[in-house]
Amino acid sequence: MNDILSITGDFVREVDIRRLEALPGTYHLEFSSRLATAKKPLELKKNFDLLLSHDELLHFKDLITHALGE
Repeated sequence: MNDILSITGDFVREVDIRRLEALPGTYHLEFSSRLATAKKPLELKKNFDLLLSHDELLHFKDLITHALGE
């Protein structure tokens, strides 16, 4: 699943979450960005990525929910 998190002027931040078929119960989370004024405006630049287990991904969701509730 890929989606845009934010658009600020010419700057776009995206997130991609994919289940890894080769590692059941594991997910790849990747944050990327692109800049409309760059030489290659449609090219995504990886900011960071990580692998999370199903439980870790649920914990990450809980952390975000908690942070938004404060």
